[in-house]
Amino acid sequence: MVFNLILFYLFFVLNRPHEYINLFMGFPIVTLLLVGSFGTWILSKYKLIISPQLIIFPLLVLMMMFSHMVNGWFGGAIQIMWKMIPLFILFMVLSSVVDDYKKMDAVFKVIVGCVVIMAIHGIDQKNMGIGWTGAQLSQQTRITYIGIFNDPNDLGLVMVMALPMAIYLFLEAKNKIWKYIWVSSVSLILYGIYLTESRGSLLSVLAIGAVYLSKRIGIMKTAMIGLVASPMAVLLSGRMTEIDPTEASAAGRVEAWYEGIQMFISYPLFGVGPNQFVEHNVLTAHNSFYLVLAELGFVGYTFWLTLLLISTLMVFKASLINRRVSTEAEDKTGIDNSLQDRSKDKGIESKTPEVDVISKQSYAIFLAMIGYLSAAFFLSRSYNIVLFILCALCVSVFYIMREHNTEIKAINFGGYIGRYIGFSIISIIGLYVIVKILLKLM
Repeated sequence: MVFNLILFYLFFVLNRPHEYINLFMGFPIVTLLLVGSFGTWILSKYKLIISPQLIIFPLLVLMMMFSHMVNGWFGGAIQIMWKMIPLFILFMVLSSVVDDYKKMDAVFKVIVGCVVIMAIHGIDQKNMGIGWTGAQLSQQTRITYIGIFNDPNDLGLVMVMALPMAIYLFLEAKNKIWKYIWVSSVSLILYGIYLTESRGSLLSVLAIGAVYLSKRIGIMKTAMIGLVASPMAVLLSGRMTEIDPTEASAAGRVEAWYEGIQMFISYPLFGVGPNQFVEHNVLTAHNSFYLVLAELGFVGYTFWLTLLLISTLMVFKASLINRRVSTEAEDKTGIDNSLQDRSKDKGIESKTPEVDVISKQSYAIFLAMIGYLSAAFFLSRSYNIVLFILCALCVSVFYIMREHNTEIKAINFGGYIGRYIGFSIISIIGLYVIVKILLKLM
């Protein structure tokens, strides 16, 4: 019951039929589905997953509220609380109820199905000038959807999240019909990303491809492919090829990043307050890292970055289990047998169909996180629902894998606080160096 409700919630929050189908319009179905999911989850047998994110998420929300209060806007703190509570509920319920690989498959299918509908809507919108939802093209060329995906960048971001999941479903399909369905889905999603003309989404696809290929064929071969394929980028039209610090839009972004650093210097601990970047600069940051650093200061930025790092680490660790090559493939690639020997010594040699599937699901979510992190560097999507869906799935798949392999150590938040603070400091220095270099190139 709870799982079905959360699937319906995901469908409605992503596909948003309540915003264009008369039968659902004016009815708070999304809120009711979330409240219903939360209520039945409390009464159900599902256990709350005590993950590091369960601590970090509330701390992040409290810091967002406190940032507003420090800057004298108590009403903003209340607004942030009401905005973030539904996302926290979604995180708790989704991470708890997806407790086996079959349910994870179902979540993948719902997400991919919704995104394919968005892509088809975008194709129709591109041809007709307006989609069946009533959404119009942005800047006369860029496809959009409705609601929270009315911005082409948000639409591209959710498509990036779904892309590795669609590829996983294609690779794991058991018959030709489903393989055709999922390979068609992959093609539609890629075309949809292209039609958004979102440079951040384009770079995310390239990052996903680079990570995937480096896993399959090695870093050097991937780099060679990148060098050979890079001239093909000129075939892309319009703004998709304008990733250049001297181009007007890019120059504005770099200047916004610089202003973000200046806000951090002026408000180092707690920032200027969530959603207040545009009150201090004409443009938004167009970068989630600079945005959070400016709006939440060092303390809030550390919590936000830690949430991303721990979630990515979790899913990466889960993806490593049973992703060793077979002896036959090893002979062809020349991978050292000692890798398998070390795996056996650690007690992770047992390969079952379930563990193999979970490992592949973990890798799909890991690639989706790579896509989000790549896009986050060019888009101001710091508190997007896509991020919290991905974080919930990271927690789910990690603990599913732990049930099958007890040798995987839990990720500890409290024992490594110093490391996370260190990562934050290093990343802030990196952000400062990057903006200084880009300003010199302008």
